[in-house]
Amino acid sequence: MRDKRNKERSMERIILAYLSEKKLNFWELASQVPPMAELVKCLEKMEANKLVGVLNANLFLTDKGFKLAKKQGVSPRKTTNKNYSLNALDKKFLEKFKKFRLENVFNEKYDQLQLLPESVIKKVNVLKSKHDIDGKRIICLGDDDMVGIALALTKLPSEITVLDIDKDIIEYENEVFKKLKVKPKAKKCDLSKPIPTEFKNKYDVFITEPPDTVFGNSLFFSRGVECIKKQGGVGYIGVSETDFGRKKFIDVQKNILKMGGLITDVYNKIEPYEIGTEKKWVFNLPEKFGWPKKPWFYADLFRVEILEGAKPLFPGPVKKNISKELIETNIYC
Repeated sequence: MRDKRNKERSMERIILAYLSEKKLNFWELASQVPPMAELVKCLEKMEANKLVGVLNANLFLTDKGFKLAKKQGVSPRKTTNKNYSLNALDKKFLEKFKKFRLENVFNEKYDQLQLLPESVIKKVNVLKSKHDIDGKRIICLGDDDMVGIALALTKLPSEITVLDIDKDIIEYENEVFKKLKVKPKAKKCDLSKPIPTEFKNKYDVFITEPPDTVFGNSLFFSRGVECIKKQGGVGYIGVSETDFGRKKFIDVQKNILKMGGLITDVYNKIEPYEIGTEKKWVFNLPEKFGWPKKPWFYADLFRVEILEGAKPLFPGPVKKNISKELIETNIYC
């Protein structure tokens, strides 16, 4: 009980800090203070205690709120999101990528939510900076973001494979690969089932953006481990605190370590996602907070070295009665 009160007070102080600096749209604050469900509860409580006001989806401190912030010695805090800016050369590559990428991919059945095109290019830049792309065999586990196409456009990997359960994505990427006259291949694959033998222990690098549940993150990472060569390799995984919070965030990391993965780099908030589908996966949000008008949902990108002898946490199939519940990403406020 004491831990819960301390957690609430900690989040309250963070909210006081941001709103002492300036008024904020709810979604701006949500991008800074995870997890969203706990943020909503804390804001509702602060509003009931007349510390926070809401007007046109904008949040502000009341006089009582400012007095409390001063009493507690809370310093104003500015919102920050890592920019990882693109240079002129990257922007040319971005425009080329946009010509080939399929947009507005969102199938609730497969828990799809696309990264912004800029996010994909930033990810490719990370691979370049870590020497994880040139001459490497790379596999993408799930690819509604079309990372496979971006990798193909660089002409740097020695081999690219895309596995996705959505046949429309597979067919589209194979059409693009054919137009580009490159050899990457995309194949339909259900990651709730074991990785087919032809893809096991073959790749230097895997890339995945799993559903944001502990199980979903751990399952997709486990499938990636199955794909990496026995002598080791590298995995990239996008993980967000926004929908499941610190404890579960740590649980994901623990599972990565259990599998024999060493987290070498964390690129904070490097991956903003597209907006416009929130009504389909954010539930019970008070109407006064409105809906976002610009990207707000970010993921951190983990780079993980897969050590020799690493073992998947889920080598077998996933039971059908739990797969939907544990893989599907939703936020319940």
